Amino acid sequence: MATAAEQKTESKPAEKQQQQSIRLDLIPRNDVAQTIYANQVMARPGQGVILVDFGFAEPAMIDAIARRAKSGQKVPPAIEGNLGARLAISAETAAALYGQLGQLLQNAVRAATANAAAAPNGGNGAAKVTKQ
Repeated sequence: MATAAEQKTESKPAEKQQQQSIRLDLIPRNDVAQTIYANQVMARPGQGVILVDFGFAEPAMIDAIARRAKSGQKVPPAIEGNLGARLAISAETAAALYGQLGQLLQNAVRAATANAAAAPNGGNGAAKVTKQ
């Protein structure tokens, strides 16, 4: 038998129920909280999840290959990098990550634009000369 509080909750239409946000504090355990720098990322579908690989490829090697390709020289079919971490995430988690990264990137662009506009030379890299 349902209590009065349960009956009120059950009879509420779904659209009238409010979602609440609760902050999640992720606590480091053992070595899993080690920060890994990645300059490469690859995502691919897995069985019921999305696999995301974060890795590092030597920037000098990537630049050298890019120069070779630009000049029409032969480039290797593949290069090796170091796999830093592989994450298996649900579609819902991927969507949340997409939203959070999008917001961070928008904020970074806004900040860069504001900083450039506030720069003494208007952010164009040219020095202002004032006649006296």
